[in-house]
Amino acid sequence: MEESNISFDCMEVDGKKDKEMVTINQLEFNLRDILMELKKEMATNALEIKQEIKYEINQLASKMQNFEDQFTALDFHVNKIKEVNEKVLQKLNDLEFKTNDLEDSLRRKNLRFRNFEQTSKSEDLKQSRKEYFTASGLIFKEQEETIQRCHRLSKPQNVPAEAPRDIIAYFY
Repeated sequence: MEESNISFDCMEVDGKKDKEMVTINQLEFNLRDILMELKKEMATNALEIKQEIKYEINQLASKMQNFEDQFTALDFHVNKIKEVNEKVLQKLNDLEFKTNDLEDSLRRKNLRFRNFEQTSKSEDLKQSRKEYFTASGLIFKEQEETIQRCHRLSKPQNVPAEAPRDIIAYFY
């Protein structure tokens, strides 16, 4: 590049024109220095920003991995709870079935008697039923203890008030 000695007027100070000669080479040199400093500063700032972004990305990746691990653990626990719940429900169903079966089995030994007169509130139903069965020949002397318990049921709503209540006898 060729050096040129072009001069120009600078500025007016206190109403007087002051001329100062500045060469283009000096201006170019000053501008290059400023440009180099700006480039260095921008490079430093860009590097700092890049490092901050990398740090933030790593932090987010770490947090995301942590959330994924927690989600996986929670999903595992939910599946375990579902399995336990299914087992509990199955056990409950089995117990309900067994309970119903036992109740049915116990009811098989029950007999309902209707239209036996109700003599008094404190009547001994067990003894009176034994006497009835013995007299009718249904129970023999050696089988007298076949009735475990005996009681009257409550009266159904659709039965007249004067009708005697039914008797339930449970046999051994």
